[in-house]
Amino acid sequence: MSFISVFSHDPPLLILGIQTRASGNSKDTVANIRRSGEFVVHMVDIAIAKKMIFTGINLPSDVDEIQASGLTSVSSVKVAPPRIQVSPCAMECRVL
Repeated sequence: MSFISVFSHDPPLLILGIQTRASGNSKDTVANIRRSGEFVVHMVDIAIAKKMIFTGINLPSDVDEIQASGLTSVSSVKVAPPRIQVSPCAMECRVL
């Protein structure tokens, strides 16, 4: 299970809670954030909920979960990781 919580809006801060895999290993999300220091958090509406749940499946690290789910990624504005085109809200983040 993973979750986010908005901590502050001025300055904008959010907190991530990302559990390890059942094996105790870190999820790809954690490895990617540690490597780049950047990430995008998406809000989900009912229209894309099933596809977003699919992105959380434990797939091999070389599989693009966004593409495999049938969603489309586009360039973000402020960070290098892409965002999901149809997400109603994409929060582009940097680790502080």
